[in-house]
Amino acid sequence: TNGTIMVTSDNLVWPGDTNEDGIANNLDVLPLGLGFESTGPSRINPSTSWLPQFAAPWPAEPPESGINFRQADTDGDGVISMTDTTALSLNWGQMVDEFGGELDPQSSLTGAPIYIQADTIMAGEQLSLPIILGVDEPLEDAYGIAFTLRYDPETVEAGSIHVEAEGWLTADESPAILLYRDFPAEGRTEIGLVRTDGQGVNGDGQIAELIIIMEDVILTGFLDVETNFRIENVHLITADEIELPTSPRETTVLAEGVTSTSEPEWANQLQLSPNPTRGQVQLTANSLNVQELQLIDATGRTILTKSSDLNQVDLSALPAGMYQLRIATDLGVVYEKLMKI
Repeated sequence: TNGTIMVTSDNLVWPGDTNEDGIANNLDVLPLGLGFESTGPSRINPSTSWLPQFAAPWPAEPPESGINFRQADTDGDGVISMTDTTALSLNWGQMVDEFGGELDPQSSLTGAPIYIQADTIMAGEQLSLPIILGVDEPLEDAYGIAFTLRYDPETVEAGSIHVEAEGWLTADESPAILLYRDFPAEGRTEIGLVRTDGQGVNGDGQIAELIIIMEDVILTGFLDVETNFRIENVHLITADEIELPTSPRETTVLAEGVTSTSEPEWANQLQLSPNPTRGQVQLTANSLNVQELQLIDATGRTILTKSSDLNQVDLSALPAGMYQLRIATDLGVVYEKLMKI
């Protein structure tokens, strides 16, 4: 040969896109569990940055999709392990330009029900709501699941959503991978949960817990507020990567004790300037007593909490984008949008 190495798109991986659909999200959790502890050639000078990187084919692949397990080696070290969740977390939401993103799977009216168990809760208090998969009739050989949760962002406190694996899908000693990402401004949480032992399990009922705080000040004019939780885009697979039918449902949670306000007059005393901003933002509160400030990014993470020097917020070191500023005062809590340019 002449020593030339041909690199085509077939030889390239994007760290975090384990299922080769052109986007890093909750669906990429499933191949991590399917290929857990598999080994193959490591990448040369591997990186977890969202850039195409050459990767030699591995000797194994999942039986149904046939996507080579090199895709799931997100850090390029030659073994699929828990450390491969890092690149997925870092690149969550990144998309390859030539791909159009995921397609919605077809829901079945006769598949296993999946839903958030309805309840009545007190506004402002943290509560766990069971995520139910299967009712009365056990599922067989379930191995992993990825789905999207939709909710009304005006009724759920931004940054309060957490998910914990708790139930029959991961009840034994086998370690499991749970990753999720909340997008509070859109009212959307992407969730992926998968086993790692190569063995499917049978069961029905709770598989996880959704931990939330319902807003205690909502601009609706009602004392009791209903909010709907809808599950969609469900992928439930067996250990052989066979897709199992599901029947996503929408349920309603009632929040009691919501403070009734139509646009409160005291909130008009709060002023943020400049907004949009390139750095410093001044907060004018007039006669209000501001007690705490929290800055929340577009993924729902609280990236700054202040209980002193409450007349300004510095966004200089933060990337451009939309943020929410949670302002706690002696009269209540309000959220204001901040745009960093």
